[in-house]
Amino acid sequence: MFSKSTIFGLLCVAIVLFGGCASGPAWTPESTPLIERSQIFGNPDKAGATISPDGSMIAYLAPVDGVLNVWVGPANDPASAKAVTQDTDRGIRIYFWAKSGKQLLYLQDKGGDENWRVYAVDLDSGEVKDLTPYDNVQARVENVSHLHPEEILVGLNNRNPQVHDIHRINILTGESELVQQNDEGYAGYVTDDDYQVRFASAFTPNGGSAVFWGYFDDASDFQGQGSVAFMEPGTAFILRMDVAGELMDLWVNDVLVLEDILLNRRDGWIGLTSFGGPVTFEDLKVEIVE
Repeated sequence: MFSKSTIFGLLCVAIVLFGGCASGPAWTPESTPLIERSQIFGNPDKAGATISPDGSMIAYLAPVDGVLNVWVGPANDPASAKAVTQDTDRGIRIYFWAKSGKQLLYLQDKGGDENWRVYAVDLDSGEVKDLTPYDNVQARVENVSHLHPEEILVGLNNRNPQVHDIHRINILTGESELVQQNDEGYAGYVTDDDYQVRFASAFTPNGGSAVFWGYFDDASDFQGQGSVAFMEPGTAFILRMDVAGELMDLWVNDVLVLEDILLNRRDGWIGLTSFGGPVTFEDLKVEIVE
């Protein structure tokens, strides 16, 4: 047991040690400063770093006078990077390396209208070229391939504002060639590294989804050869495609659904639509069109 004198001594020590805390100002919400809005919504110091195709250079997004631009420098000395774009308005947020490693590609719209244009900046000369100089047209970069380092595929709705055609554009000259005219109203395409159209997506009449295959004829019209209808949306699924040469097997939830589908440009083509949300493959029905 402690004596009364010992307890009194301990209380005195406690008052000396902790009295300062008790005598300080009381906490109030007003006494805590708010986090500045710029800390949450402002530009990052650096973001979106990527390495050039040959591994020698690094690119990233960083502000120039408060506006995001693309910076490029040696991969082994990022601190010496310099801005290679000069945007002073909304900032740049989407860019790509050209597979040649000599140009950078970036997207920019005007005033937030989402009519994106594709620009190429030459890293040696600093010259910027507008590859899609069209008003009220939205450009989408569809593919950037190492097999064609001076060309890219771009989707443009300059012919019909409701759909995007696929164009092959030379990033040095700006010359454009139509690859696939979208007369069927597809929502988009997927191409291989040789810039051949392999997949497409589209809304079904009821807003659902389907896997379908066939070929493009000489008039660029799609000729369907078969399809697999999806059931009601609401559950997720696992879709796997096994490709061997020009043949493909389609698996759904580890069940082989379609086997030996030809994939070459004229004789075989497959498309996947999934715009109706998650879907289930229960009770699959396969329809073969002769």
